[in-house]
Amino acid sequence: MVRRFLAESASKLILGVGAALFLTSAMHHVSEINRISEVTGPMLALALDGTLALAVVYGGWRLADSDFASEHRWRVAVWCLLGIAVLVGTTAAGIAIRRFEGRVVSESVFQLLLAADAGAVSGLIAGFYDAQTHAHARQAERATTTLRFVNDLLRHAARNHVSAILAHADIARRETDDEDVSNAASSVREQAHEITDLVENAGAIAETVSGDGNVGRIDLAAVAAEEAQRVAETFDATVRTDLPERAPVAANEAVRFVVKNLAENAAEHNDADDPRVELAVTDGDESVRLRVADNGPGIPGSRKPELFDPNARSRHGGGLHLVATLVDNYGGDVRVEDGDAGGAAFVVRLPRGDAQ
Repeated sequence: MVRRFLAESASKLILGVGAALFLTSAMHHVSEINRISEVTGPMLALALDGTLALAVVYGGWRLADSDFASEHRWRVAVWCLLGIAVLVGTTAAGIAIRRFEGRVVSESVFQLLLAADAGAVSGLIAGFYDAQTHAHARQAERATTTLRFVNDLLRHAARNHVSAILAHADIARRETDDEDVSNAASSVREQAHEITDLVENAGAIAETVSGDGNVGRIDLAAVAAEEAQRVAETFDATVRTDLPERAPVAANEAVRFVVKNLAENAAEHNDADDPRVELAVTDGDESVRLRVADNGPGIPGSRKPELFDPNARSRHGGGLHLVATLVDNYGGDVRVEDGDAGGAAFVVRLPRGDAQ
């Protein structure tokens, strides 16, 4: 009840201000008609400041009909009153200075009325914009909080289900003498661990994409070595690496998705008779370069510009778009070029972790 009263009070205040300005203008210009026995001039003046006053009334009505919260409605009201105070104060100061200098100031009341009307309208416009900005910011904050809650809930549920899958896979592998069943159980375990890694990295990916991720130091050489081994065990491809002992980059755990996606694409879409994938990391003074190349069919030049577009008709356009987004948020860049073995080569440049 109190909240509704406060919300309605803000719009009623603006309606009252607009009505008061219009009535004051009307009374002043009617008195001017009687004083100078002239209708045209005062009526034109009333059309000017009276229209502005009615615009304030309309603004109050729109505010009452809006879905702004009470605090946002009061922002509009405060802006409106502030606009009146600033323009009326400035105009009054100018009039006072001219009179102090001994100059003749004509129609000072009309000038003040016009300043009040213009200030009210200007304040209303600024207030509506300010209130809308704060409302959108609060809505975005609520949406972010909700998504984080749902993400945490789903991650917790996924961990529980994966733990159950791993337990049953272990039982099946221990209790069977059938080699096919044992191999299937091992495959289930590997896929379950893949799901666990994906779930654990999902939070870091979401935070990085939204710009809220904390960037630290990640050894890109170690990540590339782990992903190279995993791809070699998962796909029917020869995986080679050219890695330094260490290559720290300014990133977080989400960088694993970058390496994982590029390495998996190089192996999965490679239709060569002897598929080969190479992961190379080059450590520079200010940046570290990751190059993932294959000997597959390559990528036509016409498709390269749109390859990282999420709307592109590609088997992996969405994943590559996420790769580009993550790399960009780290302050790096990614590009695709023709590989030395005839396939494609994706080159990622990331800032060095100790160069920050």
